[in-house]
Amino acid sequence: MDSERRFAKVPETDHLKDAFNSFDDDRSGYLDVDEFLRVIREYKNRNPTADFPEPTEHEVKQMLKSLSLESDEKVSFDEFVKMINEVSKKDYEAWVSFTFFDVNGDGTISKEELKKGMKRIGHLHDKKTIKTMMKDADTGEFKTFCFNTEISK
Repeated sequence: MDSERRFAKVPETDHLKDAFNSFDDDRSGYLDVDEFLRVIREYKNRNPTADFPEPTEHEVKQMLKSLSLESDEKVSFDEFVKMINEVSKKDYEAWVSFTFFDVNGDGTISKEELKKGMKRIGHLHDKKTIKTMMKDADTGEFKTFCFNTEISK
């Protein structure tokens, strides 16, 4: 895989504004709980490897309250941009961690690469543990696992 792979670039502000507006059904300039829940659903649809349950309306309300928003239970465009940047940053951090193990840069981690990576960070594991880790991570029949995330263009 190309080592100069484009990754999780935050879209231009105009594109973010268009995305924000596409969820802001009532054109209030804010995303309310229902509109924000649609953002989460859309993210999950576009990122099939995103492994989290869909939050309930109550959980979204709690999430929005915890973000110290200017307006309770509503997300402004500026707050939306901050959240997009944070998600992109987390995706990038996950990619960096993945590439630590993907020594040959082919976009997959083999059992050998996993063993060597674990050794490099000082975690020695027996064959059974490595086999279990590979089994848990491998979604196919190839005895490797991939970093599957949709790359923003």
